[in-house]
Amino acid sequence: MVKVAVFSDTHNSPDPMREAIRLCEPDAVIHCGDGVRDVRSVEPDFPGLPFYYVAGNCDFGDNMRLARTVDIAGVKIYIAHGHTLGVKYGDLDRLGYAAREAGASVAVFGHTHIPVCKRLGNITLINPGSAGTGYDPTWGILEIDDNGFISWHLHHFFRRDK
Repeated sequence: MVKVAVFSDTHNSPDPMREAIRLCEPDAVIHCGDGVRDVRSVEPDFPGLPFYYVAGNCDFGDNMRLARTVDIAGVKIYIAHGHTLGVKYGDLDRLGYAAREAGASVAVFGHTHIPVCKRLGNITLINPGSAGTGYDPTWGILEIDDNGFISWHLHHFFRRDK
């Protein structure tokens, strides 16, 4: 079983992501944008752990790609923030089409800050929500078994009262 921690929209709040990675001990990390600076501050704490990320609409000053496809444990995963694909308006068809064109069976995205896991044809679309500040910060674990079957587990950050 391969575990992939999936985050998006951390918006200058890297500490919850850092803590989640420590707790779940994933085999890889995906960040779907609006937090490239956060990823780069967390990455050195986990040498040898692969991080895959894309730029979001709030990631300025970087010539990073807006989408990419990675192969993890034999599963092709399309990663995009989604702002150029119209995900904010609830239409995920363009995202599904882009994933299919990239040869992926899973598409992970962000931008809306709303967790989603649904099928569109033969593509699984996943949004981990926002791992940054906000009312209900979320992230998830994508598990890939030895046969290439996937499962998705959404997690909520709980704030400790001081």
